[in-house]
Amino acid sequence: MAGNERFDDSIGRWLEETAPNRLPQRVLAATFERTRRTRQEPAWRTVLGRHQMPRFAYPIGGVAVLAVAGVIAMAAIFKVSHLSNFGAATAPAPTASPSHTFTPYACDYFPAGGAYGVTLGTIRATATVPNGWHGIRNFFKLSNSVCVDNGSVRLEISLVDEVYVDACDWQGARVDASTAAAVVHALTVQESQSWNGTSDTTLGGYPAKRFEISVPADFDTSACDEGGPIYLWPDAGAGGFHRVPMASGQKATVYVVDVGGSAIGVATVPWTEDATPAEIAELDAVVASLRFEP
Repeated sequence: MAGNERFDDSIGRWLEETAPNRLPQRVLAATFERTRRTRQEPAWRTVLGRHQMPRFAYPIGGVAVLAVAGVIAMAAIFKVSHLSNFGAATAPAPTASPSHTFTPYACDYFPAGGAYGVTLGTIRATATVPNGWHGIRNFFKLSNSVCVDNGSVRLEISLVDEVYVDACDWQGARVDASTAAAVVHALTVQESQSWNGTSDTTLGGYPAKRFEISVPADFDTSACDEGGPIYLWPDAGAGGFHRVPMASGQKATVYVVDVGGSAIGVATVPWTEDATPAEIAELDAVVASLRFEP
């Protein structure tokens, strides 16, 4: 009899916890009243094992335990999810890494002190480079920084057979420039940059034209393709990558070298205004050491 009473107690508690949203009020009232009048079995008697639980009660008890465990697990998941979302909403934005941070995988830059060389189409270009300078393996680009675009001075050399009509609209029209003379002419009429001071010279033992190119300080390069900067020409010897990026207020010394009928574009850029005379002298020495082998 007592076993039946314990079973009734369990059913009463289950009804009280789970049934309010499912059963009519009159049924709930009768069920609660029956549960209240039923004599409760002391818990210590159950512990001591005075009465045996009916066999049919075991499955129901197991279901009840699983249900409670499930509710606890769902509550824990909800709490963790809620706290996670709260943290995501209130956590401060991560601080951007400094622009000078060296990332070898992204850059493929390496120490270039000593001899450095890259093949431009069928022409091999080499230079003698001071210790502390770095270069790129796949095309000719040098700087006095571990990450080339962050140096105070930079040297780029490429094979040229086209020039952008507008250095700002470099996704637009290009002009054919398969000879050194055609490259020089295209650069002198190129939009979005200024040139001056064309002079005859030699570089690496080959005839060349030298002149200065600058971007006005008030020119908004952010309005250019993909938000700037401007580019002078695509590299015909390295997959057409854009070459010689320049920002507002920058100047570059450009050489167009005639190497056996092919045009080689050489650009030296004091990348920052605080480039020292010693750094510029190093850049000039690297340019003077250039050699071209058809």
